Amino acid sequence: MVATGLRLSSLRHVDLLNAFIRTTEDALDLQPDPFMRDSLGDLLGTLRAERDAYARMAGGDGRAGTA
Repeated sequence: MVATGLRLSSLRHVDLLNAFIRTTEDALDLQPDPFMRDSLGDLLGTLRAERDAYARMAGGDGRAGTA
């Protein structure tokens, strides 16, 4: 039962992180300021790493989605 709860929770985190990744990518595409682009790029790296960790916890290969 705990394993099922952990898997479902991890999958929900993956979904939420994917949505935030898409939002951040959209903001990055519209951002002309080099400092802000660099900052958003760093944020994307962090979000993707967290998403991949949750995907592994859910039983995936750590490369969730394409966002």
